[in-house]
Amino acid sequence: MPPNLVNLISYPPNSIIFLTLLAIILNFIMAIVTKFTVDIEKLKKYSKQREEFIKLKYELKLKGKKGELKIKKLESKMKSVEQELMMMQLKQSLITPLPMLLVFILLRRFYGSIPVASLPFKLPFSSFLHRGSPLSEYEVGFIGFYFIVSIALSPIIQKALGTSPT
Repeated sequence: MPPNLVNLISYPPNSIIFLTLLAIILNFIMAIVTKFTVDIEKLKKYSKQREEFIKLKYELKLKGKKGELKIKKLESKMKSVEQELMMMQLKQSLITPLPMLLVFILLRRFYGSIPVASLPFKLPFSSFLHRGSPLSEYEVGFIGFYFIVSIALSPIIQKALGTSPT
């Protein structure tokens, strides 16, 4: 990257805009990867079956011994559903971390421990984000800011692209 561009996106407010756009782009890419690697309809069906099973299991537990027998029968049926659901989620979790890791390695070269945003409050998990960092409790670096934006926008993007399991 040209030095002027690096300086332009290294400090607020441009760093905030750049990292927000990057989070949106990366979340879109991950949602598209999910769309092509996971059978979304099957995922939704299995997720709904799991929720119904959990609810039914709770209701049957209240019935005592009679309910326990029904629970055992249902559990054996649900094991195959759970296994396939886990395989779908595993497939997705094996694909997405590598590109993310590469992006963060590149960003670390530009941002290091530069504060990207100052927050009006202390984050509950700020000690996790500030390990070995000179940032104050009210500042976040590029990783912290990316995660905040990503957590906020990911469900919206997943709903928009139809990749949300709910």
